[in-house]
Order: sequence, then structure tokens, then C-alpha cells
Amino acid sequence: MRFTPNWCATWGGDPSEAKSIIAKRSTTLAIWCEDVEARMAKGGDIDIGEFTTATNALRRLLADIGLERKARDITPTLEQYLRENHGEAA
Repeated sequence: MRFTPNWCATWGGDPSEAKSIIAKRSTTLAIWCEDVEARMAKGGDIDIGEFTTATNALRRLLADIGLERKARDITPTLEQYLRENHGEAA
């Protein structure tokens, strides 16, 4: 039985092996970037070129597995609008 991490719900619960590998690498890069940012926040020096390269690689990996935000339609139906604004049963 294959372990399915929580983040798999984003893809319907069963990502391909390729998506799983990219997600693991993305996690590693994200943790590395957080560590660098924490060091910088404490006054430490960072290699901005290395950091920029890592953040760009992370962005590309996330785009490859489709983790972009998508707007969803929240427009109420006519029945919902009438019920919420006029107390009428639809």
C-alpha cells in the first residue's frame, strides 16, 4: 500500500510519481528558503544570488505541479440572493 500525504488532496488524492517527486523537492527548497530568511532576519548575511536561484526554482517546481491559485465563482444564485436579502423562500 502506497502512502498518500495530505497535500495529495490538492490533486484528487493520487498524484503521479513525478508530481510526488517534484512536491518533495519543492518542500526541501521551501524549508531551505525559510532557513535563509530566518538567518537574514537575525542580521546574518545571505548570498542573494543563491537565494534568488532557489526561489525561482521553487516557483517553477510549484508551477509544474499546478499549485496556482484559482478564483472560484461566489456569485449567489437568484434563489440564494432573494433568501439572504429579502427573506423570501425560493
